[in-house]
Amino acid sequence: MPKKVKVPIIGEIESQTGKVRYYQQEIVLELTGNILGKKNYYRRGRGSSFYKPDKIRVFEEDILWQIKGQLANYKKIELPFKSSVEVSMHFIVKNKRADLDNKFTALLDLLKTAGIIKDDSLKYVVSGHFEGIIGKLEQTQIIVREINLKNNLIC
Repeated sequence: MPKKVKVPIIGEIESQTGKVRYYQQEIVLELTGNILGKKNYYRRGRGSSFYKPDKIRVFEEDILWQIKGQLANYKKIELPFKSSVEVSMHFIVKNKRADLDNKFTALLDLLKTAGIIKDDSLKYVVSGHFEGIIGKLEQTQIIVREINLKNNLIC
């Protein structure tokens, strides 16, 4: 039987319900450039199949390069996170009509592709939050916090 290792808690945050959530590890990523919501760009091919246009492929490659370049700062964190995570995203956008929920889901998919989270299902991502403000430069901050639901007081 494997020996249980107690992971030190590095911080706490207050959730929207007023409960305190303790997190063990976190990754903070800073991305530059426009985040494309993939749902609006998929195209229908012949028959009923869909394909990704080149614009989406280039966008995904660029974001993955930015993410993987910043992951070098987190060598001590074992990825993908084994327990549940909480994901917060803060968008600075030029256009006030920006579709933030599509940007959020596109980045969740890329966090999975980059190997930060196992999956974007409720089993692994227990909480997601995003907010946006208008600015001159398109930027995004992503905070992924590991939360151990078994050992923490979450009601």
